[in-house]
Amino acid sequence: MKRALKIILYLLLALTFLAFAAYLHLRGKFGEAPSLEEEAAYARLDYYKDGRFQSPQEVIFDFDKVSGGGRSVLRFFTKSRNAPDKPLPKILLDKSSFSDPPSDYVLYWLGHSAAILELDGKRLLFDPVFSNAAPLPFMVPRYSEAPIKREDLPAVDYIVITHNHYDHL
Repeated sequence: MKRALKIILYLLLALTFLAFAAYLHLRGKFGEAPSLEEEAAYARLDYYKDGRFQSPQEVIFDFDKVSGGGRSVLRFFTKSRNAPDKPLPKILLDKSSFSDPPSDYVLYWLGHSAAILELDGKRLLFDPVFSNAAPLPFMVPRYSEAPIKREDLPAVDYIVITHNHYDHL
């Protein structure tokens, strides 16, 4: 009995250590509070009041009416009921798929929020996520592989990150 308790205690200590190590590793990836300079800049905006961004119009959001929504963290470990049941059609891309110089207007959707936009001779890469979209590899996998491999990307002029969620970074 004592031996079993010792094993359980050691396992709990190991799990605590692993959880703390994961926290230290991931804490910077979840963003941080704005600096005093950023706060001062935000305070000058009409839609920033009482230390928060606020919509100029009332926003009503009912989680019960959102298909596939929900606030449970378990949603990151399960397949969405909105996930496609078969592979989505796609055209595979490589460096030869892109014109040089970039076109005046072409949009390549790479899945979820990732895209390449060619506009007025410039090439912009939006939210370049080519694998899973979470801090841990078994969470939030893509529904299918991206239509282009990271190493096959053409030269880009700008990279645009729309916001700091894992599925956009």
